[in-house]
Amino acid sequence: MSLIEATPNKTKQRKGIGIIDSDIHHTFQDIKQLFPYLPRKYRERIELWGPSLGGGPGTLNGGNIGKRADSFPPNGGPAGSDLDFMVEQLLNPFDIRYGILTGEFIASTNTADTYYSAALCSAFNDYTIEHWLEKEPRFRGSIYLPIHDVAASVREIERLGSHPGMVQAYVPSGSSHPYGNKMYPGLESTA
Repeated sequence: MSLIEATPNKTKQRKGIGIIDSDIHHTFQDIKQLFPYLPRKYRERIELWGPSLGGGPGTLNGGNIGKRADSFPPNGGPAGSDLDFMVEQLLNPFDIRYGILTGEFIASTNTADTYYSAALCSAFNDYTIEHWLEKEPRFRGSIYLPIHDVAASVREIERLGSHPGMVQAYVPSGSSHPYGNKMYPGLESTA
């Protein structure tokens, strides 16, 4: 049973209120969809070695690797990879006025190669704008930032911060060194 089937009466009662969903995990079906936004050296690297994003954090809640079972689109793609399915399944039935896209590409923010991380974050941001924000006015985006390169993060915020569809900066809740560590210039503690 899907979430939609489980709560139809409550949804009908809320029509017109408008909900802001602040954590919608969108993604792509294939990393090659980012190729138009990546420099050639990274496209070639991915072609030869794969994305090489490291292990990343694990999700321990079931066989769908932490995804709702009904969030996988009928076309067989990953959960959150089909805009039309997401609009039909989430935005429309639940009267979502705005949905803030937080992505499903966290590994791009902290790869060991900081230049690669910055390129992946920029590519994912541009992909999000073109394939999600420009096609559905209820979506808002999160600017992915390469957390181990403060200067590149600042450049990305300066590049996209004034975009009307981008409403927040995105970094993971953890890093290899605690935030505030001296390795992050400009973020040192003043205590």
